[in-house]
Amino acid sequence: MMLRLSVKDWKTKYLPEDLRESYTHSRKLGVAFGDLMDAWEVDNEPDLGFVPELPERYAAFLKTYWLGLKEGIKEAKAKPETGNLKPEFSSQDSDLHAPATSGFRSQVSGFSNVPLVLMGSLGLPPGPWLERFAANDGFAYTDGYNYHYYGYADDFTGVYRQHETAVRQLSEERIRLLVSAPSTQQPATNTLRKKHLSVFLTEIGYGMLNKKARNTKEGRLRQWRWFRSVGTQISKLNIEGPMAFYLLPFLEYDQNEYGLTVAPGSAVASNKVQVTSDKLGQSDAPAQGDLPRKSAGGIEYAVEDFGVNSAEAWMEKIGSAQGGNEYTPALAWWMAAPRSAALGVRSDAMSGLYTGNRRTSQEWAVNAPTPSPVVIDFLPGKGLQPVKRYNGHFVVGITAEAEPGAAISSPPPTVKPAAMPSRPERSEESMVQIRMQSGNLFEVYPTRLVTPAWQHYLEPHDNFTAAFYCRGELPWRLAENKPASLVFVLYPRQLPLTLEIRRPQVLKLGTALEAQDGAVTGGARRYGQGQLVLYNYSDKQVTGRLEPSPANAAQAPGLKLDLANEKITLAPLERRVVEMTLIVQAMGYERYSAEVVFTPDDAAIPPARIVTDFIPDIGGMKSSQIASLLPPALSAQVDANLAFIASRPRVPEEERGMLAFSNRILAPEGAKVENTPDGLRITFAAMPEGSVKKREIEIPWPEGLEFGSGRFLSLEYRLVE
Repeated sequence: MMLRLSVKDWKTKYLPEDLRESYTHSRKLGVAFGDLMDAWEVDNEPDLGFVPELPERYAAFLKTYWLGLKEGIKEAKAKPETGNLKPEFSSQDSDLHAPATSGFRSQVSGFSNVPLVLMGSLGLPPGPWLERFAANDGFAYTDGYNYHYYGYADDFTGVYRQHETAVRQLSEERIRLLVSAPSTQQPATNTLRKKHLSVFLTEIGYGMLNKKARNTKEGRLRQWRWFRSVGTQISKLNIEGPMAFYLLPFLEYDQNEYGLTVAPGSAVASNKVQVTSDKLGQSDAPAQGDLPRKSAGGIEYAVEDFGVNSAEAWMEKIGSAQGGNEYTPALAWWMAAPRSAALGVRSDAMSGLYTGNRRTSQEWAVNAPTPSPVVIDFLPGKGLQPVKRYNGHFVVGITAEAEPGAAISSPPPTVKPAAMPSRPERSEESMVQIRMQSGNLFEVYPTRLVTPAWQHYLEPHDNFTAAFYCRGELPWRLAENKPASLVFVLYPRQLPLTLEIRRPQVLKLGTALEAQDGAVTGGARRYGQGQLVLYNYSDKQVTGRLEPSPANAAQAPGLKLDLANEKITLAPLERRVVEMTLIVQAMGYERYSAEVVFTPDDAAIPPARIVTDFIPDIGGMKSSQIASLLPPALSAQVDANLAFIASRPRVPEEERGMLAFSNRILAPEGAKVENTPDGLRITFAAMPEGSVKKREIEIPWPEGLEFGSGRFLSLEYRLVE
């Protein structure tokens, strides 16, 4: 069961400022429904736009729900009369928990008496968001690791390994910090525990089926091949609760179809398809004899379409009725697919009930602190501007009273609105990426809109995370990879299209300040104010001391925190606000990581902590170019990377026929690339029939040019009318 708040303007402000409401709500849910649920999922894709606040605020929210649900479940077990449970629906119901005989179902029934409480599923591969979540002890307050997958089928296991490696490394790094804590915080080392996280996939789907292809046999077979490949990998990895997205027909943004059912007789496009085995280990030769045929959505399928010579049991489901729609081949296969060859078990549910033997599922071991009943949240005040893609707060106050100075010079990007009709009439969705020599792609979410007006892209190294269509190679951190190319991706709605890119370069922000409106924007310091908010979710009074971690002085010498350093006594369910002011040195782009710890006097109660970053306002800082990414400045420095990106392995859905032009720019067949005085003009004239609706160009990266911490990728782009 996924829990999500009903908030009207959730894209700008979602999490409540008083978390006691969330605790009360979650506790009531635990009392009333805990015995009916095998797992609770606390919100959706918090690393993306569903939670606009920073990771540390989501971590406080998760901690609150985790503690509330656990307390409610415990209360219901101790006093069954307090709940609203009906005996016929109890977790001991033999029918509800009978072994599955077919279909994908999870192996979690061992948790039926203690329902799991899960972190919100990640929408992207591991990156800076997850690092901050782990630093705030997020793994201590989740019973499983949860993520979504919509990438290439060939990369599924690689991305799984990225998540697995990131969880292990972040756990080890966090424990080293806790063990090395000063003596005043040594009780933290006594609360460390090893726990095991089951791995959940609460959404997986094929997002490369466009509006036209969804009504063709070729398109629906691509969807089937994707689910077959990913499902087979899921079985081998023994992942919990894989849930297919989406059951009903669903054309997102009027562009990409995710639905696994189709309206009867709805196909209108060509159903011609080239039959191949598609790596299924079968002969490419056409099947012989009079083969049975099945129809779904007006498309007729034959056995040979699936690369086999005889009918298989799952094919009988094709075209079956489902809520007024019909099963596609992808759904037919998914509903009958083997859960695990080792188990000899098959399942018949897309999601929902968790049955079988939990011990067969893969788990990841982590070391995490024991959860504390005290939770710390942080609410930014005057002089602070939280920016999610930076995972930190810009400090913009130019006086000790935190009067605002210049706005940060990295404004919110022009992004895709929720409703496609509200987009500018002439606009296209885009993404800027860096391809690594490992093959991985890194990007800064969200996607941007390209319009006829010049847009300025300015993002530091620290903002990049593995891309939505990451190739799944290790290492997972950008800092441990070497760039191979700059990639500009377009998802065009209309062609022909001409794009201009100018001044792609790597920059560094200097210490000198430029004048704004005729005046220099302050001195070398920036000021901010905020509130540390403490909650005591126990039924007992807790006394302790709230103070900045002594490690701050060593790790962030340019940061000064000021808060009352005195004993605090928290009554049960009390919310206590502690004012905090801060000063940062503004001598260039810098991230100051600050940790504040509440250490109870009672050593039996684990400490609570919050970690957040403060960044001096970069508005007005002068930039200096480190290197241009355009020829002829690059010359032969790019030849090795040019050869790599021209010949690298590609999955079936990727761009084919990339051409190297004389100016060392790679673009797809049918594109025209021209030099401009300070950049490039690229015209995409046509989209090859049957291709995925994506156009991209690649600019090779100079060998030896570092893109490390403190450096920015900068470029400008526009549509030419």
